[in-house]
Order: sequence, then C-alpha cells, then structure tokens
Amino acid sequence: MMAAKKQSDADEKVVHVQRVTLRISEYGRIYSYGHKVIVTNTGGGDAYVGMDNQNVPSSETLLPVGETREFDDTVNAFAYSCPTLEVKLVEK
Repeated sequence: MMAAKKQSDADEKVVHVQRVTLRISEYGRIYSYGHKVIVTNTGGGDAYVGMDNQNVPSSETLLPVGETREFDDTVNAFAYSCPTLEVKLVEK
C-alpha cells in the first residue's frame, strides 16, 4: 500500500512551488489557477488554511507545524504567529 502511495505522488506533475512566511495577523490568498493546491506548514507556528466555504481562522482550518493539507480550489490562510508555508500547485 505504501508503494502505491509513493508511486501516485511521483505521477503528480508539480506546476509551481513557493515558500511563503505569513506575518502576525496577516491574511493570505493562494490562487489555484485550476490546479490542486498542497499546503505544508514547515515551521514558525500554527497557520489556519481553508477554502472559501470555510471560516478562516477556525478549529477546522488549523494547520499545525509539520502537517500538509490538499485543496481543489483557491485557499485562504491566516496566522497569529509567523508560519512558513510551502505551497505546491499540482495538475489535477
């Protein structure tokens, strides 16, 4: 099962990768441009990341350090600290 997961990850075509550090109490918007959005919190504090139909910040949108979440559309982000987010746009 693990080998199948690694193979599917390798088959994804990454279109763009960027690291973004949010400032304290800063909102950010990550546009999908028709791609899947993968957000990883790489450190600096917790972030809140969710789609337009979700309340950001809220407990359901909390993205702790070290966790990754995938979205099918444009994403909103907010931080009370200064997290660094790695954002990947991947072909659907």
